[in-house]
Amino acid sequence: MNHESSSPPRWLARCFGLLCLPVAFGAAASWQGNHSVPRGCNEEVRQVVSMGSSKAALVGDFTVCGGLPVQRIVGYDFSRAAFYKLGVGSDASVSAVAELEPTAAAYDPSSRRLYVAARRSNQLTLGYVDGANALTVVADQAGPTMLGDPRDIVLGDNGRLYVGSVQTVIEVNPAASWAQRRLGAESLVSSGRSIYALEYDRQRARVVIGGEFSAIQGVAAANLAEWNGSAWQPIEAPLDGNGLDGPVYALESVFGGNGGLTDGLYIGGEFTGSVNALIELHNITRFNGFGYNGIGTGLSNRGLRGGAVRGLALSSARTQLYAVGEFATAGTTRTVNGVAAWDGGAWSHFDSLDLAGLGLDPEPRSVTEVGGRLLVGGRVYSSGPLRVNHVAYYSSGAWRPLGDSIGQGLVGGTNLIVHRGNPSRVNFGDALMLIEMEAFGLQASKGALRWDRFTRSFTPIAATTPDVPSFADGCGDPGGPMFHVFSGNRDPFVAAGVSGAHGILDLEHMDWLQGSNLLADQCVMSGVLGKLYMAQYDDDANSTDLIEYDPLSRARRSIGLISGSIRSMVVDETNLDLYIAGDLSNAGGVGAGNVARYDMLAGSWHSLGGPAEGFGMNGRVDVIAVADSGPYVYFGGEFSMAGGRAQPALARWNRDAETWDAMPSLCELMVRNCPGIFVQLFALQPLSTDELVVGGNFEVEGGGHGLLWFDGDAWREGFAGGVFNSRGDGGGVTQMLLDEHELTVLGSFSRVGQAADARAASSIARFDLNNLGAEPPAPRPELVFRSGMEP
Repeated sequence: MNHESSSPPRWLARCFGLLCLPVAFGAAASWQGNHSVPRGCNEEVRQVVSMGSSKAALVGDFTVCGGLPVQRIVGYDFSRAAFYKLGVGSDASVSAVAELEPTAAAYDPSSRRLYVAARRSNQLTLGYVDGANALTVVADQAGPTMLGDPRDIVLGDNGRLYVGSVQTVIEVNPAASWAQRRLGAESLVSSGRSIYALEYDRQRARVVIGGEFSAIQGVAAANLAEWNGSAWQPIEAPLDGNGLDGPVYALESVFGGNGGLTDGLYIGGEFTGSVNALIELHNITRFNGFGYNGIGTGLSNRGLRGGAVRGLALSSARTQLYAVGEFATAGTTRTVNGVAAWDGGAWSHFDSLDLAGLGLDPEPRSVTEVGGRLLVGGRVYSSGPLRVNHVAYYSSGAWRPLGDSIGQGLVGGTNLIVHRGNPSRVNFGDALMLIEMEAFGLQASKGALRWDRFTRSFTPIAATTPDVPSFADGCGDPGGPMFHVFSGNRDPFVAAGVSGAHGILDLEHMDWLQGSNLLADQCVMSGVLGKLYMAQYDDDANSTDLIEYDPLSRARRSIGLISGSIRSMVVDETNLDLYIAGDLSNAGGVGAGNVARYDMLAGSWHSLGGPAEGFGMNGRVDVIAVADSGPYVYFGGEFSMAGGRAQPALARWNRDAETWDAMPSLCELMVRNCPGIFVQLFALQPLSTDELVVGGNFEVEGGGHGLLWFDGDAWREGFAGGVFNSRGDGGGVTQMLLDEHELTVLGSFSRVGQAADARAASSIARFDLNNLGAEPPAPRPELVFRSGMEP
């Protein structure tokens, strides 16, 4: 954007609280700190692929690995101990392969090609990264339809490639202009069933699938099937029956095994035997061409129960079969903890020579060997005291991380989700942010992140109780060290000594306490009154009961029935008012145009404006913020009118004058229709009397994303571009926290800033407000670590 004025932002010329902010311009970076991901990636690594003696490809749900914003795929060079972008070629500055968002990969050592597969418009898109690290797309939405994203790619000895999804298998022939042929129907297994694994059985020259199903195209087949050249059929085992008694997650063909490793098709999953139950198999077996053999006494949890095998791989010397999964033991006694190797006669484990760590916790899912190193990906966070993020390797007698140990980005487990809305304040001005996460950098954290105002640093929430409840909503006590949490989907807590839907985390001692038996979809607390306000939505009646609860006396009372649903609640501690917003038409008997105010002292409900003003807004309101100084309460959402006048997406209520005060429309800066589903506001942060920062999911003219600043007179971009996903075409902010001159933003993004200010940031970043509105630094070429395949 073009900022003609050279004067500093108005709010910087004033004092904020007790702090007078200096005005700083020049080349200083606006985005502060290192919020990359140490020792791995920010979300699950689903597949690890060896690319010779020193390189590997990782595929998964991640968007940041180390200091690189990436999109589901990244390379790692062990010789340089660095992640690098795949498919960038010799001249490109961004990862072209990220445009595919691949979900499966396979490496062909003979051609030195890494094949990558994705699904677009229900058709296969296939490409390969060559020895020059350049991407070539060979098939793009030109073949038969497929159901679900690709899960596996395998290379057949016949020169064909096979790509499997949750329901479909497609054969690709590189020698025939990459022609595609679907093997059987689009949907091979019945609805609700899945294909998990695909392999080419080299001993029998058959394509084999494993999964969780009872039939393949109507023919009985228990979790295993093979392609006979013209049709799918169960694997023939006359004595054992037509498959296994539980799901199959991994397949590995061994043909030409060395040492004592026997040839055959090795199968991993969660089963106890074949259909006919002739012998116990315990999650791993070998099909020898006629039936199933046990592999020792199998892999399981203690007591030969549970413990699924998720991944299998053959060592480069063909002397060992590696297995990873959720098992704890090999046989009945040998502890292996998720990672084991079979040499044909016995199982072995992988622990550090100093016994600091044994195996990996909690869910290894994929394994390969890279130049003698055992590389494992999955949902893995530790080996003993060693912390890692979703990936690790074993070498020279110890488990080791990928990448360096620097960075304080957010790390997810099954998901990485920052909840929408304002951070919850607790005593001494600290704040808690609700996040579905597993770690902050290398520190374990469950459900929330705490901002310590005294040390001006983030502290993970890690209660001393080992079983931490998984909560969906929560709110802090501004007057004390208590954090109230509520279970999701109305399921009661069954952990940490807490029963029922409401638990309390004592932040001083980091212990869980028993709460009430109340349910809540939203909550907020007044530190002045010591009261907790909880919204209980009734889906059948489309109404919400708002409950006032006293944690000390345990007294409770309904303060009003709300017609519709509440999406945001905020307490104005100065005037002791509770503001609610959402999709609602009546609050406690008064008209509510999706917003309303409750006087907590008088116990009365009030409309924001009269009938002429529509009692508020003409559309849903998603977020509220109360300014600490000045008269304004801000509302953001999908509305076009506020107070009876055109005021799209964002409006302000003057609580002193009890009027809706006009302000310039932020929609003038939006690239897409505003308001609407493509312009969503999730977080609001007042700065001074009439200045405001807006966070959400939107694109701004000039290429910015996710953040806008109202300087009191006009809307400006002001954040050096804002936040971005790894493709650079999106990114959203769902929470903001102001502390002195720094604004912390959290949301769905993997990079912040543009030009010289650009840096990786895994869903959290800090902006120096001294540089708000300053001209961005001069552009620079993006630094990309370019590295081809093995020479």
